[in-house]
Amino acid sequence: MIGDTVMLRLVGAGILAGIFFTLVPQSDLFVSSLFYGPDGFALEQVVWLQDLRMVLWNITILVPLGLLALILGGFFLPKLNAAACLGPLLFLILGPGVIVNLIMKAYWGRARPANVVEFGGDALFTAPFTITDQCLKNCSFVSGEAAGIVATSLVVYYLLATRLGPVGRRRMFWALGVMCVAGSGLRLMMGRHFFSDVIFAALFMLVLFRVMRPVFQWLEAKGQRGWCLWQPSKPKG
Repeated sequence: MIGDTVMLRLVGAGILAGIFFTLVPQSDLFVSSLFYGPDGFALEQVVWLQDLRMVLWNITILVPLGLLALILGGFFLPKLNAAACLGPLLFLILGPGVIVNLIMKAYWGRARPANVVEFGGDALFTAPFTITDQCLKNCSFVSGEAAGIVATSLVVYYLLATRLGPVGRRRMFWALGVMCVAGSGLRLMMGRHFFSDVIFAALFMLVLFRVMRPVFQWLEAKGQRGWCLWQPSKPKG
């Protein structure tokens, strides 16, 4: 992993982002203020934006359910390499599920933009890496929906890109990129997350995906002959 250029770049980006938001925490308030007006975060009331948000949210639910269905299908279709779906499913459970929603959002305590004093709430604004008590549950750091849409996009690209030609891969890359920006941006514009919440949600998922990718490949290689991950030993004699 030390020689992994992509990982080094991701970690470097995370360190630089951490330094920036630590030294200039008010940048979060500035970005959120761009979407705040006399009526609060008015974009939260736009119906079609809420509909778009729900479409993207449903995608992050349907993809892991689809992976689970393929894994279960491997018991009945021996030629289906269901093990190729096991690693990505574990990633979706561990990343957006456990690390983000069950740990960080539950215990970090950072208040959402709409709840801080600067935007009409009663909670204190805190920097992203400050563990505080300004929120009791389902808090702001990091964005669960941003983490979910980024993680889902990574899984979809990993599973499908090799089945497409160069043009198809490029189109899928940009389509998934737009989806990630839209899903993360909606939470920002609606006053539900700060800029740093979505930035670090994406970085954390990218790093975790890079760490777990060898596991994906190992499981897929083990399942090349069907669902069984460990082939039974041949009988002696």
